[in-house]
Amino acid sequence: MIRFKKIFTIIIAVGYLAFEVKTSFAQTIPQEMNKIRQLEQWRYSQFIQEVENGNVEKVNLYQDRTTAIVTRKNETKHKRVTLVDDPELINILIDKNIDIDVIPERPQPMYDKLSTWSYSQLLREVKNGNVKQAMMSSDGYTALVFYKNEPTLKLVHLINDPKLINYLVNKVDITVLPAGKGTDILVIEYTDKKTEANIREKPPENQQWSYSKLIQEIDKNNIASVTINQDVSELNAISKNGSNSQLVYLVKNPKLIETLIKNNVHITVIPESTHVQDKKFEQLKYSNLIQEASNANIKQINVYQDRPVALVTLKNDAKTKLVYLPQYPSLISTLVRYEVDISAIPKKTDEKDKRLEQWSYTKFIQEVKRGAVERVLLSADRTKVIVTSKGDAKRKLVYLADDPELINTLTTNNVDISVLP
Repeated sequence: MIRFKKIFTIIIAVGYLAFEVKTSFAQTIPQEMNKIRQLEQWRYSQFIQEVENGNVEKVNLYQDRTTAIVTRKNETKHKRVTLVDDPELINILIDKNIDIDVIPERPQPMYDKLSTWSYSQLLREVKNGNVKQAMMSSDGYTALVFYKNEPTLKLVHLINDPKLINYLVNKVDITVLPAGKGTDILVIEYTDKKTEANIREKPPENQQWSYSKLIQEIDKNNIASVTINQDVSELNAISKNGSNSQLVYLVKNPKLIETLIKNNVHITVIPESTHVQDKKFEQLKYSNLIQEASNANIKQINVYQDRPVALVTLKNDAKTKLVYLPQYPSLISTLVRYEVDISAIPKKTDEKDKRLEQWSYTKFIQEVKRGAVERVLLSADRTKVIVTSKGDAKRKLVYLADDPELINTLTTNNVDISVLP
């Protein structure tokens, strides 16, 4: 593991603060929410128009990107905006030189003594070359930044934005702080310039790589294979030169899996848990699944709804294979693009469901995209839909796979969506 030594050590005692934080948070949140609800509300289009006209000075974004608190120039009253899923919002705000800050979802009293930067200030300092090293939480929502050569950490609250992570990886040496390791004390140590240079020139054997180092080695085509945890929190990388495996803690970034696949890295997923019936099947590597899909060699995939596991039938092999899947939100949509026939194995079945004709998930998406679906009735737990096609009174049942693009696909194709209470 890379150790940051010599100038100072910050010790954060997480467990000690747990009760106090929970109590304080429970009291504070309702008060804050009431204040926010009382603010004048802008429509999203009105908000963008004010930005384009140069009337906005600052925007505070909630980390879940559902709400923004807006400060106009020369005005003290704030406005509230309910945000839509607009991938260009951050770029629009940056282009207009608007100060962007992020409101954390949870209080972080362990960081109270650290000075903070706004989100936009981080981007400016990185662009100016003043940030060389940073530590990021595994959820991508918090960064501890080393400013120039000063022994001073800056705290920055982030939104988990894959574009931001990809940008920072190319500019800053990022190490990810591991989550859920069963410890109450996290020690962060800083390094002086000389020690940092020595570390980079001659890394010792079995040392943990930074996240940036991993991406650099992938881009150089130096990685032969990786084993990755199902929750995509850490992986072990093996280089093509046969050196010892390197442990890397990961920030949640869907682009990582795509980068590994693009560079032909062999990917094996380590399951969080196994079932007895898993042993009946031959195991297929995750990267082999993607390769077979791209070569149109897959006949059918059945994905469990209650755990990230798939049963795969290849066109040239009658034996069913088992694949442990990473919790990778774009996997299903990727397979659908390859026209792989995907069905979801439901958590539970209802007697009423057996009366309906069943479609596979892929068949459902294909019918939506060709404009044949008029409306869908979505179950409250988002595990199934009842489909009504245009010109066909007979309803169909579809068990849903974990596809984050589903709602966007339905709305884009003008499908009427209702949700069961």
